[in-house]
Amino acid sequence: MANEVYSIVSEKIANALENGVCPWHKPWSAKGCQYVNRRGQAYSFLNTLLLMAQGKPEGEFLTFKQVQAEGGSIRKGAESAIITFYTKLVIKDKSLTATEQADADNEDKVKTIPYLKYYRVFHISDCEGIEPKHAIEETKNEFEPIAEAEKLLADYLAANEGLTFAEDGGDSAYYSPTTDAIHVPMRSTFESIEEFYSTTFHECGHSTGHESRLNRPIKNQFGSVKYSEEELVAEIVAACAVFHCGIDSDKAFNNSVAYLQGWAKKLRENPKWFAIASARAEKAYKYLIGERESASNTEDNTKSTKGKKAA
Repeated sequence: MANEVYSIVSEKIANALENGVCPWHKPWSAKGCQYVNRRGQAYSFLNTLLLMAQGKPEGEFLTFKQVQAEGGSIRKGAESAIITFYTKLVIKDKSLTATEQADADNEDKVKTIPYLKYYRVFHISDCEGIEPKHAIEETKNEFEPIAEAEKLLADYLAANEGLTFAEDGGDSAYYSPTTDAIHVPMRSTFESIEEFYSTTFHECGHSTGHESRLNRPIKNQFGSVKYSEEELVAEIVAACAVFHCGIDSDKAFNNSVAYLQGWAKKLRENPKWFAIASARAEKAYKYLIGERESASNTEDNTKSTKGKKAA
């Protein structure tokens, strides 16, 4: 079964790649992720991740002083969250007098360095006596799950102890080999359920390279040939996986081809690199669908290159 699916999909991909480049697009929207301050300003990517990591829901956040200033109070037992910000740390020449230090002409004798600090905020739901000022835009996309795809994902996660999967509600999809964790945006932010599964299986493809599984070298610099090779592995795995689940979506397939086309440019100088990626993809796909023994016996030409995808 695995060999048949891989042959069909790889041939379709090869034919599509030969027909030119089609533009890749991100198949999800960031609108579903909204962490804002009291003024309605979106938090930075770092602070958004921090709030998510601390288990905080989307919405408005206020400092204790802001709550007090508006006549509100903090709900008993509520836990704050940490937010970071950069400030400037000014280091002055101690030999200067106070007047000289304040003199603009002596700026060359003052060293300024960025300094990371933090403060604490509370979610609006933990604040009593005040109402939110900024409505969170509701995501409207609702999809029926595809049984075969859900089963494949569940079986893969169950068979690989330590691997975790989360729909974080963020604006990025990635696999972290350090934590052995797959992160994808909420499925409701995707344009279609097919695109959600394609993205999910792409990250699953990367996770097969973990040292406890197929042990591919998957930590490489972004944009390098080795990175490009791993991107090809993961996206071919994704295309095979959706086909395996009976998902027939020209849009999802064309987007996969466009994504592959972009990374394939890095590999055209040496056809062997593409062949290596293809061999690794076949092995990874078999591992994903549960054919572990078959994956172990699949020929893998890995002498010259490695690969990694971070996102």
